[in-house]
Amino acid sequence: MQIPDWQDKTAEECLAWLLETEQVPSGRGRLTHDWVAKEIDLDVADAIYAAVAAVSPPTALRYNVGSGIDTSSSTWKEQATAVAAANPALAAHAEVLRDFEIITRPRWAGLGYAVEPTLDQIAKERFVAATRAEIAARLRKLTAKSNAVSGWLDILDTSGMTPDAVQSYCDDLLGSDTGNPTGGQ
Repeated sequence: MQIPDWQDKTAEECLAWLLETEQVPSGRGRLTHDWVAKEIDLDVADAIYAAVAAVSPPTALRYNVGSGIDTSSSTWKEQATAVAAANPALAAHAEVLRDFEIITRPRWAGLGYAVEPTLDQIAKERFVAATRAEIAARLRKLTAKSNAVSGWLDILDTSGMTPDAVQSYCDDLLGSDTGNPTGGQ
């Protein structure tokens, strides 16, 4: 589950958390030359590149051939203002340059739910998540025991032991909670 501390919450508390609103960025978040060329116009994309290059060549490179400009950064907001001011032809596309706004939405909308979750749905998800957590904890414990048993068997010197003593030692390892010998070697 993607709900913080869900193990300590009831299904009702989990649902209440999901129904709370949060403020998140909208839009694509990354402005690229290809996107502007496709969605608006190639000339506008080129004009943005030229204007951005005059303000910040590294940002222009990210816009043109890199991962794009993170429009949520405060640095970009300042650069976008300078770009729009320097090139009046881009004023009509100022929203593209700033493409970042804060919207309010319920938390569930950002966590993969297609529709508002129900109490029954959350209760079922908690059972599934708790079962996954429990089996993972058991597996970690079993893996630690397996590693301990293997380690002890790797260093076991059976040259002075009878077959019954070796069997008893191995049974002791398997019978312990941790995989460590309880009676010594």
